[in-house]
Amino acid sequence: NTTPFVYGTPFANLPVGIKVSGVWYKNDKPNDVLEKISTKLLNKITLEPVTGKLNAGDYVVKPEIILKGITNGITNFESNYEVDPAQVVNSALTVTKAPLTVTANANTIEYGSANPLTPYSATITGFVSDEDVSSSGVGGAPVYTTNATITSPVSGSPYKITPALGTLISSNYSFNSFVDGDITMTKAPLTVKANPVTRLYGD
Repeated sequence: NTTPFVYGTPFANLPVGIKVSGVWYKNDKPNDVLEKISTKLLNKITLEPVTGKLNAGDYVVKPEIILKGITNGITNFESNYEVDPAQVVNSALTVTKAPLTVTANANTIEYGSANPLTPYSATITGFVSDEDVSSSGVGGAPVYTTNATITSPVSGSPYKITPALGTLISSNYSFNSFVDGDITMTKAPLTVKANPVTRLYGD
């Protein structure tokens, strides 16, 4: 039996349990009879063994059981028991996407302008297995809205930048959390120019 497995969790922590049932002779216990219980992870489509990092998706978990041979020189459990292949039931394992957080970076905008001084951007956090934006396969970009307008007063700063999914996409990560950033309205520069005048010589 298995429980959901989040992308990036160490393979050794694969949450799989095996239940063995049958008719044990007299005082035989499962631990007396079973030499080894292990599992093999298979690709759900090809049924080929899977090793290394598990990408998000669905897999098949196949139990493998080895019976003990001669124990204490008396009982040969391997002769008394057999594993019926028809009774070896595979289980399903689902590797879910790891969640990421998208946080809008702070920015500034000049009073009267519709665009910030630098393009909107965001910081994405929550990567696993030493991955980052460039190595994780994350593609696309978020979109941004702000409650600042071209006539918003400087005194009302900071205003909010709100990121959203946009075209962000990933096969192993989900974008579950979006955090606002601040945008500061700065004063628009003015130019003071003296007007030309005429003055009579001698005045």
